[in-house]
Amino acid sequence: MDILDLTQGDVVCSAVPVVVTFTEDVALCLPEPLGNQNILCAILDVVCSAQLVPFDQSVLLRVTICKEIQVEADVKLEIMAAFCTPRGFCPTSTPTPPTCPPFPSFPPQCRGLFPPA
Repeated sequence: MDILDLTQGDVVCSAVPVVVTFTEDVALCLPEPLGNQNILCAILDVVCSAQLVPFDQSVLLRVTICKEIQVEADVKLEIMAAFCTPRGFCPTSTPTPPTCPPFPSFPPQCRGLFPPA
């Protein structure tokens, strides 16, 4: 890994790759008969920024991880529908860079675990 001075284009320092690990506990409402097989986790995006600390020649890394945790289960849906025809072409726009979705509110059915305000 090389750290570059973008103003001059020079290599400021070189280092071996750094492994970053972390552990985070999450409380979920998982009613019976659901279990571990119903939980899906994914990392949506990782944003990293570096800042050189001049007095001790170290680098301060800030890593933001956008993650998603889902509880999935089979459900039966009854949908009221009518016959329809295919729609026309849908124009698309220029994709925007990914951002973390807003934090969802706690589920109201878990009052023992997440009491209302």
